[in-house]
Amino acid sequence: MVGTSSAGKSQIFHPYRALGYVTNHVPFALQTKTNTHFITTCIGDAFQQYGAAKMNLLFVSPPLQEPITCIDMVKDYVMTASGCRVIAWKRGKQVRCIGTHKHNIQLMLLFGGMVITCDDSGEIVMWDDEKSNEELGRVEVGSQEQFNTTAMMHPATYLNKVLLGSR
Repeated sequence: MVGTSSAGKSQIFHPYRALGYVTNHVPFALQTKTNTHFITTCIGDAFQQYGAAKMNLLFVSPPLQEPITCIDMVKDYVMTASGCRVIAWKRGKQVRCIGTHKHNIQLMLLFGGMVITCDDSGEIVMWDDEKSNEELGRVEVGSQEQFNTTAMMHPATYLNKVLLGSR
């Protein structure tokens, strides 16, 4: 029989490239540079960057060891949190590892010249985004039973403050 493998299944629908798979549950990142807009989406253990004007694919990162949990953009860099690590990318290529946590990272916020992350245990770590592994501070919010951090943001009107949300 033509088009069948030795196991008896047709190879006509054998996956080669996932068409139409542009994002998952991780929120996308949007960046504007002068009149150009970029959208970066997570696709499991890799990310894709698109030019928003025509939705043309610009870059696809190589797959990481663990799924991406957070993604954001600053200047020419895409920052991803994967497992316990925060990685900086430029034009689809890994530039540096910003830092590591003891547990898996669940939230990330780019704030001024800092990268602020929160892991599964509730520990918040702040790093300088220009200098790899330069830790600026580490805060333990409390036990997961008392305060389970589910949101982190910096309101524009709050000077040097970060708000945390819990269930």
